[in-house]
Amino acid sequence: MSAIAPALDAAAVLLRLRQEGRVVIPRISWETYKTFMDSVGERSLPHAYDGEMLELMTKSNEHEFYKCILGRLIEVWADETMTPLRLGGETTLQGEEVQRGVEGDEIYWVGNLERLADPLNIDLSRDPPPDLVIEAEVSRTVVDKLGVYAALGVPELWRVNGERIRVGRLQPDGQYQWSEQSALLPGLPLQELSRFLRQAATTSDHLGVLRAFRAWARQVLGR
Repeated sequence: MSAIAPALDAAAVLLRLRQEGRVVIPRISWETYKTFMDSVGERSLPHAYDGEMLELMTKSNEHEFYKCILGRLIEVWADETMTPLRLGGETTLQGEEVQRGVEGDEIYWVGNLERLADPLNIDLSRDPPPDLVIEAEVSRTVVDKLGVYAALGVPELWRVNGERIRVGRLQPDGQYQWSEQSALLPGLPLQELSRFLRQAATTSDHLGVLRAFRAWARQVLGR
């Protein structure tokens, strides 16, 4: 068996990440991963850790577009349907028991918000995992991020690219079953979300698209 990599030089790793856009480091222990992330501090650092391998990524404009616009559309729908929603942004999720870690693109807790002991300091050793996570997929990853989210117990995972939106629901066997309907936000047709997402991709007025989506949502909801 290969030896576990020693402590990482955060400055050297981040320099390499800026130069290459992606860094994959194999044979990383949980302790090394945690020490590295602590040394990085509070900065947002897209990554996934599967218990052995750490993958670090930079953000592209395309990636940020899809995750931001889809997130805002979800928030508008939740607002119009009076669905309690706790926004988690790009909070890093770490589960020591399963030795997994990942930074979600957009994360949400839906309902039961009183279960969060301290909403400003999420700790999965005491707090429930987010109910919904958005993953913008504009490039391939080496680490199995679906497996990481499943191990952390995320019930619903939304995958978005330039073509479609799919919703994965976590099953008892630890796998995601893909659907065209959300269990957390029933009544929200994914094809309509995709339509407004495509509209946003062709205009600079993203707030205009959100206003149009809100008007559509109110019409569908009979308001």
